[in-house]
Amino acid sequence: MNGPCIHPCKHWLTLRGECCECRSYIKRITLPTGLRDTSFPECRHWVAQQGVCRRCGEEVDERDGMIPFDYIAERTQLSQEYVTAMKRQKSRIGYGLRKLHLVLNLRSTLLDSCHISRLADRDKHLVEQVGVRDDVRRFSKRYACSDVLVKLRPFFDQFLREADGMFVMHVYTNLCRSDSRSMVRMLDPQGIFFGRRVIVHEDGLDHEHKTLGLVLAQQSGVVIVDWERRAWEPKDRRNLIQIKPYRYFKYNPRGTLRILFSFLKNKLFKVDSSPPPEQNMYDDDQSDQDTALMDLLKSLKDIHRRFFNGPSYDVRVLLNP
Repeated sequence: MNGPCIHPCKHWLTLRGECCECRSYIKRITLPTGLRDTSFPECRHWVAQQGVCRRCGEEVDERDGMIPFDYIAERTQLSQEYVTAMKRQKSRIGYGLRKLHLVLNLRSTLLDSCHISRLADRDKHLVEQVGVRDDVRRFSKRYACSDVLVKLRPFFDQFLREADGMFVMHVYTNLCRSDSRSMVRMLDPQGIFFGRRVIVHEDGLDHEHKTLGLVLAQQSGVVIVDWERRAWEPKDRRNLIQIKPYRYFKYNPRGTLRILFSFLKNKLFKVDSSPPPEQNMYDDDQSDQDTALMDLLKSLKDIHRRFFNGPSYDVRVLLNP
């Protein structure tokens, strides 16, 4: 696995001069619009960026069966044929390393967040703990009335370290791209655990549900961790492990104008800027003693062991006996 690659990388996906696959620097080459390389007379247009096939240079209709994968690189589209092939290849590489794929929800799973202006009185002291406590962070949100305070779930660091040895990890969240990137950097500042595998709301074709169609791995080897089952397409729910939602902050019931603004923003721009649904703002059952991630880690270790040592090579069978 660590030896030289038999088939050199084709550098089909690049971002800011860096190959998204092998991470090597690629000198940018600009192809004139409409120019087709005659050495590829039967090009299937598997990969396109900015409407141009990365292989032959011909213009590609982005609506012609191409699936957007902006989380890999900006304005990148892959054909269904290529997606299927990549899912198979990525899974085989993972199996060779004894790794499955793990898709993690972000908010209310790995962390909780709240606008500082909406903090309840009992939580306002946490603003002064930013920079003192490792599990309390803060970031500025565009077009927001105040900064956002983030509380990372207890044992998140140990969970990510140990899960990384068993899984290729992805984040899939209903947050917007800028917010999700800010929060993922808090969990993984060096990009060791997630890399560019951060899928957000606007990446999905069906904005009503999350889908494993955007995860480059075969469904039989993918485990989903989310607190909300109905957020996923029905066909993907057999891959799901539900986790107790992490709701650390107690939202201030006042501030009606701010709440109304968030509601309108959510409806108009399809961006999740409201508290997680079904949250009781007066609920007081959360504390720093939350052990859900450690309990989850035990379950994931068991699934990993049974997958690679048992007769079944489908996590859906293990999750739904």
